[in-house]
Amino acid sequence: MGMYTRVHCDIVLHIDTPADILGALATMNEGGDQSPPLITPHRFFKCERWAFLFRSESAYFPDQEQRYVNFERVHIFNPDQNETTTYRLYFRSSLKNYDNEIEAFADWVRPFVKSGVIYSQYEEFPDITVLVAVPAPGDLNR
Repeated sequence: MGMYTRVHCDIVLHIDTPADILGALATMNEGGDQSPPLITPHRFFKCERWAFLFRSESAYFPDQEQRYVNFERVHIFNPDQNETTTYRLYFRSSLKNYDNEIEAFADWVRPFVKSGVIYSQYEEFPDITVLVAVPAPGDLNR
């Protein structure tokens, strides 16, 4: 059967994230069409359960609240104090990560992440695996 893997994602996207990337994330958020979006091919969209990543859950992580997803526009301030709009994606879910959907998702979205973290945790292990951390922990001291 396989074990469950928990995923936690809390990221803010760059303001210039392409519309097709935003569209794919919106489709995943809304639970819409399950056919791969018309964007540059990526291994994430070859995974069997890519469309369900935001909406999967299990009872194997009792400390985890029920699955949750929020994809919303947010206002941020640039260093020059100009307000701009971007997107924040927050979700937590758990699934049987047979095709490495979680890692593939992190690889696909990483170039568009302005800040935030994506991590996973395998059912049998207490440690988390950080897949995306922006700024990276070493960058905080620069």
